[in-house]
Amino acid sequence: MPGEDFTGLKLISGPYSHIVYKYGNVGFAPETEAVGEKLPMKFDYTIIENKIQADTDSQEFIDHIGDILVVLLDEKMKERELDGKN
Repeated sequence: MPGEDFTGLKLISGPYSHIVYKYGNVGFAPETEAVGEKLPMKFDYTIIENKIQADTDSQEFIDHIGDILVVLLDEKMKERELDGKN
């Protein structure tokens, strides 16, 4: 992947430690897929390195990196609030 511009994330603990991946498109599901008043988040991801041969297509893995994505987005929103860029 020389010349490619991306930020990879490496999982360092848990059942998926040592997997390196990156997020692609991130968004929310259409209103027709709402669960109550919440819209499920949709995202693409690409596995860069998986030396442990984990099932990265499993719902468990997708939920795991989805939880990480929520934390990353929350941190980014807090940074913007602190910088006054609401």
